[in-house]
Amino acid sequence: MSLSRVLLSSAVVAALAAGMPDLRAGEKPKILSFCHDSYAITGPSLRGGGMDVKFQLSLKVYPITINPKWRTYFAYTQTTTWDAYGKSAPFRDNVYIPSLYFEGALNESNTLIAGLEHRSNGRPYFGNPLASEGVEDYSRGMNYALVRWIHAFGSHSSLDMTLRAGVSCGVGEKGDVKTHENDFTQDLYLYYLGYLTVGYKYAGEHVYVSANVSPIWSRYIANVNVRFAYEFSDKWPSPFVQFHYGFDEALCDCVKGGRPPLYLRFGILFSHRCRR
Repeated sequence: MSLSRVLLSSAVVAALAAGMPDLRAGEKPKILSFCHDSYAITGPSLRGGGMDVKFQLSLKVYPITINPKWRTYFAYTQTTTWDAYGKSAPFRDNVYIPSLYFEGALNESNTLIAGLEHRSNGRPYFGNPLASEGVEDYSRGMNYALVRWIHAFGSHSSLDMTLRAGVSCGVGEKGDVKTHENDFTQDLYLYYLGYLTVGYKYAGEHVYVSANVSPIWSRYIANVNVRFAYEFSDKWPSPFVQFHYGFDEALCDCVKGGRPPLYLRFGILFSHRCRR
């Protein structure tokens, strides 16, 4: 898949899903809309590892609406890191995240989200006869439950600031990241992803700023994701900058002894108003 095809498909999705429903105001949801940030970016590793390309597409579908302020929806997010400037331009990793969420407005300022997610890079697990030698060492897959709380200041019509906190917990058998035996959901959270995520988002008339931090207590580090966009027009994608430090963008980075990747990337954002 070429980057041009990704950009074209993302632009089509942006045209179909422009605008986000305001749950607090009881606004009727679109059948298809963005869930998390959707973008295409490129930039250098600040550890001297060269440049790459990263793109993410995240959509949600509302099949069930209990009432205007309590909803259940399905979502699908895919994040790809691509060594587009390397020899033969291989894809470094794809992360597939199908999910199911239940979302409710507690009041005008607070929203609660509970959900189940599956996260995988689609590679055969250790011991699978379909797994070729070497490939199986990078198989990653896990199931987990999560709860997110969003506190909002202002509204989508003028000023939108939100504070977010979320707790995730893997469900499944505890495995071993050293031998890749069984389902090592718990090990990924303990050593690479972190159980807690806190975030802040500001979306003014033109400026979008967002930051997420997930501490990893066992290693005394944190995954950090800071994003900035400037919206010239609500009819066109926005220039976008992302700073990322940590293990949570590519599951193939979750290896014993590995250093957290550090990237500064630039590109375009399709989903300025995402609140999740």
